[in-house]
Amino acid sequence: MRARVISGRDCSSYNDFWEYVPADTTTDPLTSTAQTNVALDTVYTSNTIAVSGIDAATPISISGWPKGTIPTYSINGGSYRNASGTVSNGNTVTVHLRSSGSYSTKKSATLTIGGVPGTFSLTTKYGLRDIGPTGGWIFYDKGSYSNGWRYLEAAPEDQTYLFDHDAKWGKFGYDVPGAEGTSIGTGYQNTIDIVTNDHLISGAAARCARYSIKKDGVTYDDWFLPSKDELHYNLKRGYGDARDEHDIHYTPVGGFADQCYWSSSEIDSYDVWGVGFWPGVGSGFARYYSKNVKNPIIYSTACHVRAARRF
Repeated sequence: MRARVISGRDCSSYNDFWEYVPADTTTDPLTSTAQTNVALDTVYTSNTIAVSGIDAATPISISGWPKGTIPTYSINGGSYRNASGTVSNGNTVTVHLRSSGSYSTKKSATLTIGGVPGTFSLTTKYGLRDIGPTGGWIFYDKGSYSNGWRYLEAAPEDQTYLFDHDAKWGKFGYDVPGAEGTSIGTGYQNTIDIVTNDHLISGAAARCARYSIKKDGVTYDDWFLPSKDELHYNLKRGYGDARDEHDIHYTPVGGFADQCYWSSSEIDSYDVWGVGFWPGVGSGFARYYSKNVKNPIIYSTACHVRAARRF
């Protein structure tokens, strides 16, 4: 209990008045930084939280989400614990939280001091065939971030439509400067080169460059026509013969047609690389395709288009 003296004065004398002042145990807002793309089943430490705005011992507690999550906290570098306790002004607090053992999964810890909550969360990295930010499928993970990206995501749908499965690649007989990249990571620049130099507005690359998705209030318009190797990984890691990188069967994802798909990798003025997504012998092998339209393997149709993005 605290009290303070308030001096007053009446007509004939001075008088002192005592007033009760309650302790301030409401801390200033707690700020904690969420961590994403973390490793699976690993303990992470939050940023350090400085306790301020109180002038008496104040209750501290911690809880986890989802059910079964047991985070812990440490005061001033001491041992980590889950039981409730008290903190004082100027103390520092950190939180320990173990990430999920599953890909693309969030866990969180809520630290409450004096009735004021603050949340520390961990979201594990994406796995192959996980649903990506746009609702498409993750088909490539290079293991770490470099040059601004780590993952490749296939669009959730083709950029060719009913009665529109004859998207040309580009101008027959014209060699696009710079669009010869075939490896992982080259599709983005290939697409820029094609759209800049070959002005076929209905072409495969142009369709990808114009493609846009709005999801959860965010607009994603950074799509491109994948290179030969990117397209092949799309097939191998998502569609293919339904075996993953560990030779384990899985359910194919992506909704790809049993047809060929254009890549952004040009061979010469007349031919480009495409990848066949049809089942059976030869599925997944890149082949030469004429820029004109017609697929030389299945003459009644032409190559489809499926955009990709990196993040």
